[in-house]
Amino acid sequence: LVQRGVVQVMEGRHCFAHLTIEENLLTGAYTLKSKAEVAANLEKVYNYFPRLKTRRTSQAAYTSGGEQQMCAIGRALMASPTMVLLDEPSEGLAPVIVEEMAKTILARFGFRRVLTVNAVVGAALIAGIVGSLGYILWFMFTKCTKPERERLALAVFLIFGAVVFWTLFEQAGTSLNLFAATNVDMTITRHATSFLGIPMGSAEQLAAAGIHPGSAFGWIDTGIGPAQTQSFNAGFILIFAPVFAAMWAWLGKHNFAANPTLTFGLGLIQVGLGFRVVVWGAGMADSAFRMPLMMLGLLYLLHTTGELFLSPVGMSEITKLSMPTVVSFMMAVWFLASSVAQFVGGAIAAKMGNETIGGQVLDPKLALETSLHGFNQLGWGGVICGGVFIALSFFIRGWSHQVKTEAHAEIEA
Repeated sequence: LVQRGVVQVMEGRHCFAHLTIEENLLTGAYTLKSKAEVAANLEKVYNYFPRLKTRRTSQAAYTSGGEQQMCAIGRALMASPTMVLLDEPSEGLAPVIVEEMAKTILARFGFRRVLTVNAVVGAALIAGIVGSLGYILWFMFTKCTKPERERLALAVFLIFGAVVFWTLFEQAGTSLNLFAATNVDMTITRHATSFLGIPMGSAEQLAAAGIHPGSAFGWIDTGIGPAQTQSFNAGFILIFAPVFAAMWAWLGKHNFAANPTLTFGLGLIQVGLGFRVVVWGAGMADSAFRMPLMMLGLLYLLHTTGELFLSPVGMSEITKLSMPTVVSFMMAVWFLASSVAQFVGGAIAAKMGNETIGGQVLDPKLALETSLHGFNQLGWGGVICGGVFIALSFFIRGWSHQVKTEAHAEIEA
């Protein structure tokens, strides 16, 4: 493919850390036979990205994230390509760096020379959801009776709520993970201690207390990594799923089950409040601009309870509300909505990125302010959307026309 003129800049930059910037660039020209062409392409890359020329003798590991991304793009251009595929070129970068690279790429190569994988995926998702909604509207007004039309309209409304919810919820693997790595104190204990004579604490806490693990059992590390916070949601699911299952069964048996729009609204409010909890706890940040791990735990707790309100109810309602001839199609649209949410969530996370050098954030204070500003907007967005859903639930609750599943019928019997 490279010899045919197609090259890809992979997600995550993937520069060779131990090589210099110029050595990284030259690895992209391995298909070229002419040394003159290699030299000419190298000079072009330096003209496109002047910053790389000033850092050409620096090891890639000690350059900023923006410089590494420029290096990855420059390395692709060294092969004299006719098409460049860019996969998530803005990931983890400060908005100013993203803007600088976008201007350089579009000004130097034009829209016909650069194709972004992210843009293609986004366009495909938008086309898919627009086409799906168009078909649903056509089906509603040409094939359905009034009750059937209202049930499908309610299903579409719930799908829109799912897009908003998953857009916020899926920040867990992007902006929330970066936030945990930079602005959260990832230790469970506040200071070094011992348990049954075994030292307990993070490596930093033990060193600060002058404790040297000498036990045959070593020591208990109470520090966790940012990636491990992704298990919070799974842990809360294991704890609360039986509770919610029993609650839904009890409500259904006693005819107290809330209408789906109200349930979705409560789920949206909870996912929004999760972000708001972190914003409200901003004053708890220490001198290193790190917040207590407890605040992140509360965020994931609210996100999990919101998921337990929305996710099982949503899939059930889409099946119940859809006509038999389009039920599989509506389920496909439900999962397509999750993909759209992932795409939108990724775009939001990219706006909240911060500049790094060697994978380390340059300004933790700015990173905290940027994250809290983003979380504040996401939080209010979830709360407001949830409030709208709750308000509308009293007006459109009749659209379901008392559709019940066999399971509900058995419960009532």
